[in-house]
Order: sequence, then C-alpha cells, then structure tokens
Amino acid sequence: MFKDVFCLFLTAHLLGDFYLQTKTLAEKKNKQFCYVVYHALIYALASMLCMLPFCSVILCSVFTGLSVCHFIVDTIKYCIIKTSRFIMKPTIYLV
Repeated sequence: MFKDVFCLFLTAHLLGDFYLQTKTLAEKKNKQFCYVVYHALIYALASMLCMLPFCSVILCSVFTGLSVCHFIVDTIKYCIIKTSRFIMKPTIYLV
C-alpha cells in the first residue's frame, strides 16, 4: 500500500512540477505572483487526477495538504527571489 501511495505522490509531483510546467511558466512564476498561483492550481489538478482512481477521504486530505505545502514552498521561493534581487542590485552598484 505504501509503495502505491508513494508512486501516486511521485507521479503527481512529476506531472505538476515538470511535465505540465513549461519553461515560460517557470520563468514567469519567479517574476509575478499570479503565476505562482497558476502553477499551484496546475499542481493541485495533477494531484487530483492522480488520486481519482483511489478516491478516499484520507488520500484526498493528504493530496490537498501536499498541494498547499507546495504552494507555500513556491511562495517562499518567490519572496526570496524578489528579496534577493532587491538586495543584490544595490550591492552590485556599491561594489
């Protein structure tokens, strides 16, 4: 059972984070927050599609939690990139 669930998680992650995310979307989500949200929705949809054959309340809850965690991680990454750009540009000019 654990192997099956792990394979579902891995498939959902690969679909949502690599296969369904174009290079353009990956670049845009580093610049505009709306693309982070768009990517999170795509990731959640991929998770739901992988979960459908084994539809259960527990799996649904876990996939929802993972989708929310993925969104939080991408949001933190977006904030760090924005902050580092803000800090790095003046630093480069000072050097």
